[in-house]
Amino acid sequence: MSLRKSLVDNLRELNDIDPRQRKSMGLRLRADLTAVDTRLTEQTEQVELAKRRTIAELRRDLAALPAEEHADRAKQAQSRWRGLGIGERKRDQAQWKELRELVDPVFEAVAGQRQVEQAENQVQRDTVAALTSKLNSAADDEQCNADALRRLQQQVRDELAELGPLDRQLERQIDEALNRVDQGTAERVHLERLSAYTALATRANRLDRIEAAWIDGSGLDKDALHQLIEAEPLSDTALQASLKVRRQRLVDLSGESDEADVAQVLNLLEAQQREAETLLLDCEFFVGTDSPESFRSERMNLQVKRLAERMSGGEASNAAEQAAQLWAAWFAVGPLSASSREALAARFQNCREALETALK
Repeated sequence: MSLRKSLVDNLRELNDIDPRQRKSMGLRLRADLTAVDTRLTEQTEQVELAKRRTIAELRRDLAALPAEEHADRAKQAQSRWRGLGIGERKRDQAQWKELRELVDPVFEAVAGQRQVEQAENQVQRDTVAALTSKLNSAADDEQCNADALRRLQQQVRDELAELGPLDRQLERQIDEALNRVDQGTAERVHLERLSAYTALATRANRLDRIEAAWIDGSGLDKDALHQLIEAEPLSDTALQASLKVRRQRLVDLSGESDEADVAQVLNLLEAQQREAETLLLDCEFFVGTDSPESFRSERMNLQVKRLAERMSGGEASNAAEQAAQLWAAWFAVGPLSASSREALAARFQNCREALETALK
C-alpha cells in the first residue's frame, strides 16, 4: 500500500517535470500502478479466500467436536485469523462479523460455565469452612464425648462425599480438622476408659471393706453388697463382671446363714492370696518394675515363659488390652484379709500409673 501511494504521489508531480520526459515517465508510472493494483487485488482475494476457508472449517469442527473442545478450537481460529492479513475493508468486516457469530457463543458458554464453576467452588469453600469450624469446636469441647465425635466425623464425611472432589487447599483444611477430631477422640477414649477403671477401683475399695467385715465376723452386709453390685452397675460390662465374681465368692461361701466353715474361709483366703501374688508378678513384668526379692524365682520363671511364648509365635495382645485385663483382674481378687490386701495393694499401686498410661 505504501508503494501504491508513492506511485500516485509521483503522478501528481509530473507537471513539475520537463514536458519532453513527462509522457514516457507517466506511462511507466501508470504501468507500475496497474501492476501494484493487480497484486493488491490478488492478495485481497487470497485473504478473503483464506478467511472464508477458516470460517467454513470452524463451522464444520464446532458441529463435529464435543462441546468441551469448542473453546480451544475457537481460540485456534481467532489466532489463525490474525495471521491472515487484511483484505478489502467492507468484505473484511463482513467476514469478521461472520467469525464472531461462531466464536462469541462459544466464549459466552465458557464464561457461563466458569461462573457456574466459581459458584460451585464458593459453595465448596463455604461448606468446608463451616464443617471445619464445627469439627474444631467439637474437638475443643470437653463435654463432647468420643461417640459424639465419631458421629460428627461420619456426618462430615457424608457431606464431603456430596460436595465432590476438593482442591488441595480445601482438602488440607478439612483433613487437619478431621485429624484434630481423631486426636480428640483418642484422648476422650482414654479418659473415658480411665474413668471407668477408676470407678471400678472405687467400687472395689468399698467391696474390700464389706469383705473385711465379713472375715472379722461381723456378718455379710447383703444389702450393701446388693447396692454396690446390682443397684448401680458399672457401664462397662467387663468391669462389672470383676465385681460380680467377687460377690459370688462371698455368697457361695457364706450361704444363707452368713456362717462359713473356717477351713473353707482360710482355703479361700490362701487361694486368693496366691492369685493376687501371681497377678502382681504379671503387672510388675508388664510395666517393667522390680518384683520383691522373695519372688525372684517366680519372676524369672515368668520372664522365661513370656520369652517362650514370643518365640513360638503366639499372638500377643496390645498394651492397652493387656493393661485392661490386668486392671480388671486385680480388682476381681478377693476376699483378702485387711493386712494382706494392704501389703499387696502397695505393690499394685507401684504399677498403677503405668497401667493407667497404657489404657489408651
